[in-house]
Amino acid sequence: MARRRRRRQNAPKRATTANPPPLDKRSKPRLTIGRGRLFLFIFVAVGLLPVEWIIFNRIQTAPPGDDIPIIEELILADEWEMHDPYLSIPPTSGARTHAVVAPGTYTDPINNESQVAFLAEGGVIIQYSCDDRAEKCRALIKKLEPLAHDFDGQNLILAPGPAVADSQIAVSAWGKLLKLNVVDAEEIVGFVEAYIDKREQ
Repeated sequence: MARRRRRRQNAPKRATTANPPPLDKRSKPRLTIGRGRLFLFIFVAVGLLPVEWIIFNRIQTAPPGDDIPIIEELILADEWEMHDPYLSIPPTSGARTHAVVAPGTYTDPINNESQVAFLAEGGVIIQYSCDDRAEKCRALIKKLEPLAHDFDGQNLILAPGPAVADSQIAVSAWGKLLKLNVVDAEEIVGFVEAYIDKREQ
């Protein structure tokens, strides 16, 4: 009887919920990255830095306004002469009058052909599309007038532009166009300074 008891005492204990078996540490999978892959990752990341900087710099220094394709500059005998349609309204290139309007603030719209003539000489035109009898329109004009006065004596025109149908404000230069629905002084001034007296061929 004594021998049987000893054998039972020396027998391996059964695993229970109260006494779970020890985990085998060797069975755990380990996520490792080889030195070669690590060096390759660092090399690619460092190599892409100049590319990322160039892209970021181009975004930050992108010229203001949209590029409008430049069409042939046709000088008309008068503003009523027939010609090919413009690529945008207001126009930024194309058929023009021989005479060039003077810079300044206008209360009447300027025809498209005369606008192109002014732009061809390095001018910039700010136009507003609203009824100047309305209070909101008068408030808009009051915000634009100081911006125009900052460029007194330079190639800048401020005038109504009833033909501009898809925005309240349009700022045009040769081959460039900026459209806004609110007065953004910084953007408008930036556009004017970028293109006034700097016609792109």
